[in-house]
Amino acid sequence: MTITVSKKFIAIFIALVIIIAGAYGYYHFVFTRTPEYSVNIIRTAVKNHDAETFNKHVDIDSIVNDWIDKEVEKDASVKNDPLASALVPVTKNILAGSIKNAVTAAVADTQANSSKTGAATSSPIDNVTADKGDLSLKDVSSVKNADDTAEITLVVENTTKKTSATIKLKASRLTDGTWKIIALENPEELEKL
Repeated sequence: MTITVSKKFIAIFIALVIIIAGAYGYYHFVFTRTPEYSVNIIRTAVKNHDAETFNKHVDIDSIVNDWIDKEVEKDASVKNDPLASALVPVTKNILAGSIKNAVTAAVADTQANSSKTGAATSSPIDNVTADKGDLSLKDVSSVKNADDTAEITLVVENTTKKTSATIKLKASRLTDGTWKIIALENPEELEKL
């Protein structure tokens, strides 16, 4: 006895295989190379206390240096004072190192680990995050530029305070196709959270 398969069943099976292959191809070759996907990598790294992955996708040194440059540009007294201008590079190095260490420790959750061992220490990042409540990411969008940079817009909501902020980031493409955040375009928005 021969089993015959109708042409309709074969066509449905082939269409299903094409749809599955297309979805896999889109996810693997397109979506995993978007800035939105990199934001998700960063969020997962923070959740899993993976400081190495976090630091791969967030350039804290560049963010701090860019922020200091913007603040110096706003303040004419710093630009006109030779002593203050000479201290800016030193300040950048000290602040960038301190902030990077504090953020890395917060992501790696070394504070929680040290409190388990009985050491009661406080991190500078604790003062910044103490009153932030529960933050949730509401929306992520991006615009890719021709020069392998992207502008990422995050809408973050503080569910405790019932406030939200639109945070604009600048990112550059890494060699593996993912993205690294290199600048915070509007740091004043963080005050809303």
